[in-house]
Amino acid sequence: DVVVTVDGETVASNPLDVDEGEHQVQISKEGFRPWSTVAHVDAQGEAVVTAKLLPLRHEGRLVVTAPPGAMI
Repeated sequence: DVVVTVDGETVASNPLDVDEGEHQVQISKEGFRPWSTVAHVDAQGEAVVTAKLLPLRHEGRLVVTAPPGAMI
């Protein structure tokens, strides 16, 4: 499940009513990099936040050793 927080509080509805000003928006999902931005909301408007979550990359190194003449 995606977890959305605004100003440190988990939110469950969309759209969300907030006061004017700056709001910290964070979005996270297991297996993806967390994403965050600051949304600026003025008295007459709304802020639309669009996020693209990037998958976590699990990279490593594999070393195979064998005695001379072994078939791998």
